[in-house]
Amino acid sequence: MQVSKDALWKGIIESLIDDFLAYFFPDLVKVVDFDRGIEFLDTELQKLIPDSPGHRRHADKLIKVYLKDGKEVWFLIHVEVQGYQDPFFAQRMFECIYRIRDRFQRQVIGLAIYTDWDRTYHFKAFQEAFFGTKLTYEFNTYVLRDHAPAELAKDPNPFAAVMEAA
Repeated sequence: MQVSKDALWKGIIESLIDDFLAYFFPDLVKVVDFDRGIEFLDTELQKLIPDSPGHRRHADKLIKVYLKDGKEVWFLIHVEVQGYQDPFFAQRMFECIYRIRDRFQRQVIGLAIYTDWDRTYHFKAFQEAFFGTKLTYEFNTYVLRDHAPAELAKDPNPFAAVMEAA
C-alpha cells in the first residue's frame, strides 16, 4: 500500500506537534500553554477550502493552541510538496486566511514549507492593487534547501531530523 506524501506530512506534524511549533516558532512557543492541549481543525479547514481539481490542498493543517495569557492562536500550515508548481499559491494562502478570519474571527499565523527545488514558485506574499486600493498579505516561509543536512543534524529538536530526512 502506497502512502501519499501529504498524508505522511500530516501524520508527522500531528505526532510531533510540540517539536514542530518549537522548530518553526521558537519565540511564540515560549508563551504557548501546552497544558491546555492542541487542537487540529482540519475539518473546519476542509469546509472552508474544499478540494477541487484546480486547487490541490496537499498537507494543509489548521491548528489551535492557547497562550499562557488565555488567548487563542491559530496556525495555518501548508506543506508545498516536491514537484508541484502553483502560480496561484500566494493567492490561495491569502484566501485561506481571509476565509478563516471571516468565518471564525481569529487571527491566523501562516507558514508555507517548500520542499521542492524550484524557487520560481516560492512565494512569501500575496499582493494585489487596483485603482489605488492595495492589499498585501505576507506569510512565514521555510525553504528546505536553505538548510544543509549537516546543519539540521546538529539541531537537537526532533523536527529538525524530519526536515533532514525530507
